[in-house]
Amino acid sequence: MTEAESVGDYLKKLRRVAGLTLRDVEARTNSNVKNGYLSQVETGHIQRPAPATLWHLAEVYGVDYNQLLVRAGHRAPSDGMPVDVLEGVPLSAIAELNEEDKADLREFIEFLTTRRRHREPS
Repeated sequence: MTEAESVGDYLKKLRRVAGLTLRDVEARTNSNVKNGYLSQVETGHIQRPAPATLWHLAEVYGVDYNQLLVRAGHRAPSDGMPVDVLEGVPLSAIAELNEEDKADLREFIEFLTTRRRHREPS
């Protein structure tokens, strides 16, 4: 997330990456998040969505709930464990890759790790 990116922009990006419409999200949350409410969040009319809403969206998009709380300006409980996520990519998008694509992704991550090690001073 860039400094200027709102929680609404971030949620819209997650929804689009997941290939979902507003109505799809409503259905996947068993109508706990209404499409009209989510539209208002995504457009910035609601800037601090309720924690319960963020919980349902985190489940649908496969992202960390605590991270969404913080992005929306809420305090998140801390268990002292670092949370590693791939910024802007819901984990569900990775889970939906076929085996060949997963292998390519692993190879690319290995390449990036090796490249970074070679760049770092000893």
